[in-house]
Amino acid sequence: MDPARSKSSSIRIALDVLATVGILAACVVLVVANWPRLWRPQPKVPTEPLSLAGVPGLGAQDAPVVVIEYGDYECPFCGTAERQVVESIRKKYVDSGQVRLVYRQMPLESIHPFALDAARFAMCADQQGKFWETHQQLFANQRKLDKLSLSDYVGPLGLDNRALDACLGDAKLTASIRADAEHAAGLGITSTPTFLVGRRLSDGRVQVVARASGRLDQVEQAITTALAPEPEGSIRLIAGFAVVAVAILLIVAKRRSLARRARVAEA
Repeated sequence: MDPARSKSSSIRIALDVLATVGILAACVVLVVANWPRLWRPQPKVPTEPLSLAGVPGLGAQDAPVVVIEYGDYECPFCGTAERQVVESIRKKYVDSGQVRLVYRQMPLESIHPFALDAARFAMCADQQGKFWETHQQLFANQRKLDKLSLSDYVGPLGLDNRALDACLGDAKLTASIRADAEHAAGLGITSTPTFLVGRRLSDGRVQVVARASGRLDQVEQAITTALAPEPEGSIRLIAGFAVVAVAILLIVAKRRSLARRARVAEA
């Protein structure tokens, strides 16, 4: 065999080996990066956009990301989340205009006897433009949510007592709150607090991309996912495995090519 030709063939084989190793390395990195998704089930998120009409919100109306909290004023975990998670989210993302925070009522009536009355009180305060002040007052006094205690908050919050009484006497309010709780259950939400994080659509609805419990790191990760411009979640994972599949096919083709070249070199 011509020495020059033999040398050229050896160089091509070496390059093919290097390319194969590179593809394998890329596949390993891809699998390792997505490994948590393979073995740890991800919380289900709604596939249909959610409407937030009439839901109290805090922050810019046109914020690109919306954080929806489902909470219960009597729930101790919600109180902890209010102090440790919500306040941090407000300062870091809401005040900067990146996130709008909304709160949906989900009173767990079977275990929290005062949760529904507290939710009704907050929604009536919302009709007077005092939702968030009332929201904070209720979480600051989670052990004082009976009707007598709620009446003590009317003056300090600057609420109109007559308008408040009229609102609290409306049976439609209770039905609306319970309907919201049933809707949450239909989304697979069974505990509080639960946070859904999504991107605001042009029509004002929210396309949820992630779900989190009452941990700050989970909520912040969900916000980061929603703020990211590139596809995330299952789309990214599917694309990654498509790359792996193509890479495997390329490796097989390369091996066949190496075998053919080896046979030619021996001839």
